[in-house]
Amino acid sequence: MSGLDRIKNNKYEILKAEIVSYLALWDKLDPSKQNKASINIKCNNLSCWESVLINREIDIKLDVNSKSFKLWDDFLNNWRDWRSKTTSDYLLQILYGIAESLNSGIDKGSPKDDVKVEPEDKRWLANAFGSYKEDIIYLRESDNSINKKIDDIKTKVKNLLDKSNISFKELEELRKELKELLSGLLSDDRFPINDVSLWEQTYLPASMFKALLSDYILINQNFTNIPDRQEVKWRILGVQYDKLGLAEKGFKLTSIEWYRERAKEIDNEIKELLEVEYPIGNEIYRDETGIYFIVGENIGQDGSNDLASLKPDLNDIEKRIVEIFNRKLEGEVYPAIVLTKASRGLMNLGYLIESAKNNFLKIKTNNVKEFEFDEIEVQDGESKKRYKVKKGKAFVKDDIPNTSIGICPLCKIRLIYEEDKQKNNSPTICEICDK
Repeated sequence: MSGLDRIKNNKYEILKAEIVSYLALWDKLDPSKQNKASINIKCNNLSCWESVLINREIDIKLDVNSKSFKLWDDFLNNWRDWRSKTTSDYLLQILYGIAESLNSGIDKGSPKDDVKVEPEDKRWLANAFGSYKEDIIYLRESDNSINKKIDDIKTKVKNLLDKSNISFKELEELRKELKELLSGLLSDDRFPINDVSLWEQTYLPASMFKALLSDYILINQNFTNIPDRQEVKWRILGVQYDKLGLAEKGFKLTSIEWYRERAKEIDNEIKELLEVEYPIGNEIYRDETGIYFIVGENIGQDGSNDLASLKPDLNDIEKRIVEIFNRKLEGEVYPAIVLTKASRGLMNLGYLIESAKNNFLKIKTNNVKEFEFDEIEVQDGESKKRYKVKKGKAFVKDDIPNTSIGICPLCKIRLIYEEDKQKNNSPTICEICDK
């Protein structure tokens, strides 16, 4: 069985472990600690989740053997003692502990312990520039409102852990409710790191943990070892394409909006593919250059330059991503699927974004021949080859009957045909641009 097959076979176990990892920092909801407030929160510490998790477990199956992990005893209970654990019985606890300890340094750095957010009885969240953003949620909402949010989260967690399969929509709904609550709380009361919300401090280590767990399943056929904390690394997987350039092809306002909506749909389908169907990591960023995920080190292999590539037995992931673009944009645009070299931080994300313009040329296609060109000349209607142009490269699909009369002057990508002239557009444009 390939590593990718092992990940897919264990995907619901990975997702359940991810769900539980979102609860690991629940002690920080205590209104007597960093989020000080005169409010009665019923479930304000990690132990209140014991009754939910005590009789629930996940069973991860590898090629040689399988292992059951109790979600309370083997994972959340006393997870901060993970450094003292040395067997694979506590694999979940160890992987999460590694992720959380490294992320804490990434998010917070080393602030002074004696400089606190003031005033103590009116704690607030800062924006990226360190100035006031908003009061913590305990000062903005009532006890009943917050306790109801927590009850709803508990119900969702119970239901998801009891299900034999978990959909992308269900996972996103839980994340949305968690974010609504935790993004209004401090992860730390030291100044100036009050710009980091509890949701941010929860989501990233959970994503790093998910990537490590998938990575472990990818490379191991049995439970014989645990990773060395000093050796653990991650990669950033980027699916890059020029969203602004895509929207600029629109001839009408409706066309521009159509392209923008297609880009959103593409990103969300890629997110579902990489977070649920093949749960190798989580989204950590998206912008006009593409969408980015944190994944495990063994997903890729380093190349001769600053980038890496997916391992050959993971090519199905690349093919599925390209299929999404084919279906949504009919081959009009293809993505650049890029992977950073492994590191213990997230700074490689900045490198990918900065190099996006050049990476747009490194596109991935399915079943097409690719070659460089300086200037392409449209052939006449007797040609049996169809050309598609994108950023300095031509893609030729052989043996496709072609009765084209030229390339659309608007998008400069698709062909136009005799029947397009009958629509009386001036100039004659392709069918997609006409819509």
